[in-house]
Amino acid sequence: MTTKIDGKAIARRVRDQVAADVAAAYPDPATAPGLATILVGEDPASALYVSSKRRAVREAGMRDLHQSLPEDSTQAAVAAVIDDLSADPAVSGILLQLPLPPGLDPAALIDRIPVTKDVDGLTTESAGLLARGEFGLRPCTPSGVIELLEAEGIKMRGAHAVVVGRSALVGHPMAEMLLHRDATITVAHKPTTDLASVTRLADILVVAAGVRGLIGAEHVKPGATVIDVGIHRTSSGLAGDVRTAELEGLADHVTPVPGGVGPMTIAMLMRNTLRAAQWAQQRTGSTHVPAESHPDRRIDLAAAERASRQFLHALDISTDDETMRRTPRRMAKAYAEFLTPRPFDLTTFPNDGNYDELVLAREIPFHSVCEHHLLPFFGKAAVGYLPDERILGLSKLARVVEHFALRPQVQERLTKQIADWLDRELRPKGVGVLIEAEHTCMSLRGVQAIGANTVTSAVLGTLRADVRSRQEFLAMARNR
Repeated sequence: MTTKIDGKAIARRVRDQVAADVAAAYPDPATAPGLATILVGEDPASALYVSSKRRAVREAGMRDLHQSLPEDSTQAAVAAVIDDLSADPAVSGILLQLPLPPGLDPAALIDRIPVTKDVDGLTTESAGLLARGEFGLRPCTPSGVIELLEAEGIKMRGAHAVVVGRSALVGHPMAEMLLHRDATITVAHKPTTDLASVTRLADILVVAAGVRGLIGAEHVKPGATVIDVGIHRTSSGLAGDVRTAELEGLADHVTPVPGGVGPMTIAMLMRNTLRAAQWAQQRTGSTHVPAESHPDRRIDLAAAERASRQFLHALDISTDDETMRRTPRRMAKAYAEFLTPRPFDLTTFPNDGNYDELVLAREIPFHSVCEHHLLPFFGKAAVGYLPDERILGLSKLARVVEHFALRPQVQERLTKQIADWLDRELRPKGVGVLIEAEHTCMSLRGVQAIGANTVTSAVLGTLRADVRSRQEFLAMARNR
């Protein structure tokens, strides 16, 4: 049976996550990331595309900084607008909607966009960063294809991927991005001799040729994944570059048109806009992580001291004698310190050497408080990741553990929070967290439970999808 990949659902998850991240990082809407779309002229299709992007920006809680220019705008006039937006710190990303009216040079105008604001990933500098495997903003449609493959757990490492199409917008960056994920790449195109003999070798076939119905059953080997990037308007509706109906029962996975790759493009544009804003904050290579993720939280030590005294009295423990008089204050200060993580800078560096092996910090000591009894639990954590474009200062892995441990917790949620946060902030190929802890509250259930350890794990990305990678992480995390 052939699985149709639900691009709409996956795109919605990406957009919901971007909106949540924006809300958490930018509680003041006036400081939220801003996307400046530039529409030159009144082409109906372009106006519709820009309208969809602007709506998505607002839904994500970001600022819509749209610029509309007349059809007869000169090259110099458009360039001046781009330069103004480039210099404006309120603008996180700039997108020049294509095609442009005749007489304008799109390549020259696009290359005026700073690489840090190039949310379409189309400048020459962005292409160079991609080719070198360095951190940068990637073209949205190829990024969306990668997101679909990862969401479906389709293995790229070691797979033979054939990309049909060689455009700067999709084909070239698609091949580069698959190559960076250790796929073996073949790039084909419309003039390729005996195209079917090339595409039938593909475990993953990405079709972005711009030719309606180019690929059919004769082009696909059994069990392949087929990604259709093409979109064509016909009298009977939208169609792609792939004759999808012919692949039922032949391909393992296919993307439908509509509802496959299309929704991912805007979703990845939203992610790029947020990443551009974060990149602007990370020019020095660090992001400030506050001590408390809820900025309105304030510790009232006087109230905590009064509550501690009442708590002890309720347990028939007097605080009137000299030895116990200061205990409520000590309790209040101890719990305040115990449950308040320190702020730190999450230092990351470009993965210039394209290091792709597991990075692991093992036996990270931590303590936390069980939210069920407010009794301590403590132990050691192992945190690992497979690098992608950035690598993390190893000492910071311990600080991330501390950041989530120093609050009332349950061990399962603590494990998942660390993994999810690193996956979101570092964007590695895979993340793994293993925690082994002893819980004081277990002694309440009998002497036999004292000293018993509980083990929890969370694995994401490649470490979850690839059995060998997962086994390697778990073995190294437990030093076996």
